[in-house]
Amino acid sequence: MKIIAIIFFLIVAPPEIYSQSLSFGGGFIYGDDIKEPGINLRAYYNLPGNRVCFGPEYSTFLTHKEEIDGEDIKIDLYELNFNGHFIFEVTHKFAVYPFTGLNFSREKEEIEISGTTKTHTQKEFGLNLGFGAHYAYYDFAFFAEFGHLFSDLSQDSITIGVFYTLGKKSESEDE
Repeated sequence: MKIIAIIFFLIVAPPEIYSQSLSFGGGFIYGDDIKEPGINLRAYYNLPGNRVCFGPEYSTFLTHKEEIDGEDIKIDLYELNFNGHFIFEVTHKFAVYPFTGLNFSREKEEIEISGTTKTHTQKEFGLNLGFGAHYAYYDFAFFAEFGHLFSDLSQDSITIGVFYTLGKKSESEDE
């Protein structure tokens, strides 16, 4: 009897109750501590109702190069994040959201002194906090975010990009 009730529920329930979607995208990121732009890639699982989403992100930055007191310094940085967003729809197409998540960062410094290179690698875990906004256009959404990383490799970042959502009706199908 329980199986018949579940099957009946899945047949008559509105799709919003059990539908979910996946979003894939990326964009450009700027980190204020490394002082370089980079690339951000992301994939999110959107829970039913599309108010909550979560998933991994990967960011890598261009190598920062500078000379201090005759020493050449090169710094490489990448970040792995697992973030969650809670989405507040302002209009049918525009939404704002806070986000939080966990971070793993790896920074590698190479210092060249008189032809000798010394390398130092630092790996840290941290906490992300930030906010963003996105504008939906069919199955795409253009977004902008500001985030702060709390860790021994702390930095503020700004990301601008686009993502594509699979499994959600497009705007043209809604009208």
